[in-house]
Amino acid sequence: MRILFIQNNGIQESIGIANLSGILKANGHETDLLLVSHTPDLIGAITRYDPGLIAFSALTGVHHSLEQLAIQIKQHFNIPIIVGAPHPTYSPDMIERPGIDIICRGEGELAMLELADAMEHGRDVTTIRNLAVKTKNGVIHRNAVRPPVPLDELPFPDRELYYKYKFLRDMPMKRFISSMGCPYPCTFCHEPVIREMYKKETRSDYLRRKSVPRVVAEIKYIAERYPLNHVHFSDDLFYSQQLQVARGVRRRLREGSRHPVQLQHPLRLGEPARRRLA
Repeated sequence: MRILFIQNNGIQESIGIANLSGILKANGHETDLLLVSHTPDLIGAITRYDPGLIAFSALTGVHHSLEQLAIQIKQHFNIPIIVGAPHPTYSPDMIERPGIDIICRGEGELAMLELADAMEHGRDVTTIRNLAVKTKNGVIHRNAVRPPVPLDELPFPDRELYYKYKFLRDMPMKRFISSMGCPYPCTFCHEPVIREMYKKETRSDYLRRKSVPRVVAEIKYIAERYPLNHVHFSDDLFYSQQLQVARGVRRRLREGSRHPVQLQHPLRLGEPARRRLA
């Protein structure tokens, strides 16, 4: 089955979308990506690819333009549209908007794979966990989330999805994620909300880490194939959880080529922490 990701929220590669594409391709599906900013004839590009499913990633603040884009696409195609990422996770009533057929709450790797498999074989999709599905007669089926998957069990992110765009492929700094979640209950942040959602609906902890060998393998895979001068960790709270990961990654990378490690929030590190990381 062909799944087309359409990104209208900037030109930076999304590790979330790359994760989705990675698990879909690993299980026999085809994927492609269109950056709206670099696709003058979006309708023509969709026609040429002929997908069975169109997927969006929605951030709050840009979700309005996404909803309008979904309506425009529906004027030309009878293709199911799914929206995932933060906005539908925290505002699941997005499923009620016209042009949107499915939303995904929480992490979408296993849900997207189950959805693609079911659609390819003509099976019912209304009971898939993490998804809210709107049928043709307007009935909405809302499902609880599934337990979060251990990060080392996921295939590598499919960064090649983005690297058909030369300016992204040749960027010397590339982003990586070594963990998901944050243990702190800051009221201004979304993290306590998603942790509570997973605790309530799955009795499991959203906070997880990748092993050092897995992180190193992801970085080396890119370093051996594409320009890479800086490794940027974009974890929700890198230092408090992952100092030992950074040290292990740096040590192992230095066994071969040498890549500076750039933290997402370096200004939060005091001098003792910086010395321990060096």
